[in-house]
Amino acid sequence: MQLCETAEGNSALLGLRLHRAAKLALRLALLLLALAATLAHAATITWDGGGGDLSWQNPLNWSGDQVPGPSDDAVINVAANVTIVCNADVTVRSVQCQGGLLISGGVLTVTAGSSFIDGTFTLLASQKLIANGGGVVFAARGTTVIRGHLMANYDAAIVLTNVTSLVVSDADMNVEAGTWGGGLVDLSGVTNVVVGPSLSLVIRASNGSRVDLSRARITGNIASVYVSGAGSVVDLSGLSGEWGTSSLYLSTLDAKNGGTLLIPNVTGLTNVNLGLTGPNGTPTSQLRSIRQGRLDAWDVAPDVSNLTNVDGCQITANSGAVLNLGQVTAAPRTAAASGGSVILLTNVTSLVVSYSYQGLVAGCNGPEGLLDLSRVTNVVVPAGSQLYVGTCNGGHVNLPALESITGGSANFLSDGAGTVIDLSRLSGFLTPQGASSLKAQNGGVILINNSAVFLLANVAVTLPGLIVQATPAMVLHGQPWHSYWVEQRDTRQADSPWTFAARVPVTNTFQTFAPAPPPNAAFRVWEFVGDPATGKPLLDIGGVAPQAAQLVLYAMTNRTCRVETTNSLDRLPAAWAPWSADVLMTNSFRLFPVPVTEAKRFFRAREL
Repeated sequence: MQLCETAEGNSALLGLRLHRAAKLALRLALLLLALAATLAHAATITWDGGGGDLSWQNPLNWSGDQVPGPSDDAVINVAANVTIVCNADVTVRSVQCQGGLLISGGVLTVTAGSSFIDGTFTLLASQKLIANGGGVVFAARGTTVIRGHLMANYDAAIVLTNVTSLVVSDADMNVEAGTWGGGLVDLSGVTNVVVGPSLSLVIRASNGSRVDLSRARITGNIASVYVSGAGSVVDLSGLSGEWGTSSLYLSTLDAKNGGTLLIPNVTGLTNVNLGLTGPNGTPTSQLRSIRQGRLDAWDVAPDVSNLTNVDGCQITANSGAVLNLGQVTAAPRTAAASGGSVILLTNVTSLVVSYSYQGLVAGCNGPEGLLDLSRVTNVVVPAGSQLYVGTCNGGHVNLPALESITGGSANFLSDGAGTVIDLSRLSGFLTPQGASSLKAQNGGVILINNSAVFLLANVAVTLPGLIVQATPAMVLHGQPWHSYWVEQRDTRQADSPWTFAARVPVTNTFQTFAPAPPPNAAFRVWEFVGDPATGKPLLDIGGVAPQAAQLVLYAMTNRTCRVETTNSLDRLPAAWAPWSADVLMTNSFRLFPVPVTEAKRFFRAREL
């Protein structure tokens, strides 16, 4: 009985296996039939011209009266002076044409093997030539005119070495390699590229691809070049000297993530946004100027050691980038260092605002950042212009040598813990031509001179322990019973020297110095005791009218001095007599009233 049941079980198992084998055989047969059908459909379709015209889209012009499709190779055996016209989207494995081919509408896509055009190949504006797939090569071997878009993807190549010029005249043009996968667009025969008014040219290489325009000059309107990914290259070695475009908008040269933009012969850029991100092989050491454009650096330290001119340029450094602009002598239009990045402008000694707005910031686009202007000694802001210096998120702006600010509006803001603006030497801040401010908030710090000495006009100050309301008058803020030396210079001349303006004895925390600043004058102040040159006692006349005249004695503290007088110096030695009792200096100065009845009197002071 058991043997019988076992035999029945084995029989059922065998039947199940036979059923599965039959199903597998059926699937295999169907797969082979599908493959055979595909192979049968894939064919070489030849042009026979039976339609009586030159239209690619006319099926009567092809063998079998069938237009080549995505699985077909198109072969056109016509005379070299015969041009076939394609005016709709076409995808084929390949096209081999002994005559000419005109793409007047739509997209021509090739996906396998080698394609060539022996006659004239023309791609009109707004139309596309696309090559997709490894081993795919599209080559135009005769006269070639390109006005439309070129795209090589998945390691395909478009070789158009007979093109000598690209003219962007009727619509924008894109030249792209490797948007998907690698690729090559070879335009190495092009010597001249012209971008028409209101139009743009975009050149792009990604994912290890290459665009070769190594002999080309580019002129006209906007040209934007993007290269991204290790091994990606856009070769623009033919550009030389000063390069830029005539557009009101910026052209772009952007390399990132290991891509290389070859511009070894370009020494200057105008109206161009130069973007450098991450490790890349873009040569920059040859650059002398970047004017009226942008320089954006991300996570990179490019060699810009020969860059001297950044007039009108907007400069940003982000994500740990370092821009050492040590040869630049005039500050850019804007500079922003964020994300732990550094911008060094250590050769700028005078900051003259040349724009309606000039901004210098650190940390405002990301935590931390350093903007170093450590050699700037003076700032001049013309009427109607504005300077803004700001820090936040732990950013630092270094201006430790700055002594004077004058002219129009200048505003300084340090906002947030860890943020610092170093103005530790600033003493003259007078802007009669625009309202200005000096403000630290939310834990931000503005470093000022140790004595908190300022000569201010039209400046509001909000600092811990120092609140000053803006007033048009020149007001000297200092420490009571300290004396201050004031100098001025003419800001209309860059090399104008500092000259003596006044000695000011301060009896309170502030003292009005003059009703308003004179035009085109910068001021600086420092504390002094006695003659700055010799340290000996120094006499001065204070007051603005005879009735308010005062004799001021400046001398070192804890020294005894004598003031002497005579009414004649006609006969030497003069007969000097004590003017008052000897003075023990408890402060840096002492005031003496001068009688207004004296017709003539001379004074001197000496230390006992």
